[in-house]
Amino acid sequence: MLIGTLAFGYFLLSREKGSYVIHYGVPIVGHFLEKPEYDAVYRVEIEPENSRAKYQAIADIHVEGRTETEDYGEENWIGQSITHTYEYRDVWIRKLHFPNGGTAVIDDQEEPLHLGGDAEAVTDSNGRSWFVRLLNEPIH
Repeated sequence: MLIGTLAFGYFLLSREKGSYVIHYGVPIVGHFLEKPEYDAVYRVEIEPENSRAKYQAIADIHVEGRTETEDYGEENWIGQSITHTYEYRDVWIRKLHFPNGGTAVIDDQEEPLHLGGDAEAVTDSNGRSWFVRLLNEPIH
């Protein structure tokens, strides 16, 4: 009985999760109840272009969730097209806050950051380039 109730609750929650997180989700990258789009403040590791020095800084980020569906071009045993849906979370840096009190507004970021991913190149409003890696440290 308990297993059946838990299974029913899990399937109900997973089905209703999408509408729930829009209104009541949390602004934490990678959280089970993460909002589909939000602004947050996170710790990042930065490395100036043409330098080997790495620093930790604080970044104002904008997170956008997106879904893509891939059609495999095949049909299953009942004639329905076989597809797979992928959910992505893209992190865009808006501003960097340096340990010395300075800031840099980011004007260009070709690729989004991903939690635990590689550093991505960004360019600030003064034309300086940085390599930035998102750390799993939200600043509350």
